[in-house]
Amino acid sequence: MNKYIIHGQSFSGNVTLEYDCNDRLKLILLECEMNDKQHEQFVRAIPLSEADFLNRATRSGVIFSTVPVDLSFATFWQKYNYKVGDKARAEKMWNKLSESERVTALKSIFHYNKFLQIKKLDKAYAETWLSQKRFLTNEY
Repeated sequence: MNKYIIHGQSFSGNVTLEYDCNDRLKLILLECEMNDKQHEQFVRAIPLSEADFLNRATRSGVIFSTVPVDLSFATFWQKYNYKVGDKARAEKMWNKLSESERVTALKSIFHYNKFLQIKKLDKAYAETWLSQKRFLTNEY
């Protein structure tokens, strides 16, 4: 079972596709804004097998992420690696995020840390970083 998040280039937001162990499409989650034409084109072109998705995505240059197996708060807490602040509040903020936001947050930690080093800034408490969705900024 694999999940992929397609990041919109011609639309705003993300689309999640999940495939079962038999390579068949199991779930489509639209967390995006598409106009009628985009929606119609997407529905007509939905890759029903994982192999078809990967083939088409590679050929067409679609930007996508593979969903990490573990999107737990424990993984975030370990990767964020700033054990200051209110852990319980940070966990509540984490649990409010969508799956695609969790993926983005986990992927952004590395870039955020580099940004802080370059700018010589202090790291935000995890709950602040999550509640303000700083991982969605294009600063870093």
